Amino acid sequence: QYTFPPTYAPTFPPTDTPTTPMPTPALTFPPTNTPTIPMLTLAPTTQCDGVFPNGVEKVLLNEGFESSRGSAWGGATTEEYTPGASGAKALAMKYSVNPHSWLLPAIRLNVRYRDKCIRGGMELGVSFKAKMLNMTDNDSSVDCIPGITCPTARFRGRQNNACNGWYPIDKPTTAWNKDEYNTISTVWTVPSSCHGSTWLWLKFDITQGKAYPKDTVKILVDDVKIFI
Repeated sequence: QYTFPPTYAPTFPPTDTPTTPMPTPALTFPPTNTPTIPMLTLAPTTQCDGVFPNGVEKVLLNEGFESSRGSAWGGATTEEYTPGASGAKALAMKYSVNPHSWLLPAIRLNVRYRDKCIRGGMELGVSFKAKMLNMTDNDSSVDCIPGITCPTARFRGRQNNACNGWYPIDKPTTAWNKDEYNTISTVWTVPSSCHGSTWLWLKFDITQGKAYPKDTVKILVDDVKIFI
């Protein structure tokens, strides 16, 4: 009986099959240069052009008390005082009732007649000069601690269905010279809740910065300026 020779099955070298998938390369792109846009103060409303035409400096209040005594709030009274910081007169304020809250008696000035220029988010420059006298010691000069007990100010503003409140300025921290008129200057940002430019009132109150006992300290104020 014939015997067939064995059949040889071909062998091939093993195939190296990776056990983990090859990673997909990540694509990288050059960075996009996004310009930085500076934060800008809102421009005055177009209604303001009728008040300050042709690029006139937008001064909302400029009071030197040469012919005005302003008004008072919270039990205060005002009177003329000579000499002023830069002119013949300044305004003196005192009170004869002890203050009962942080809303101190104040010299009150009206900003409303030009308030159509003012809206929420705007920055207003605020500046005035002040000095204090001790009424119980022949009007001797009164010292104070900057940022704590020195003269300061606040705004009293109201719009219908919008803002309604008392808005203090930042308390001044510059050195105080008790024997001179001191310039108090800062920037006040109108609250964003004051949406439009129609105000029921907008007033500026200047205070002694501390609740001194009644009939002890008077404040002298001159050269009040509020501007855009």
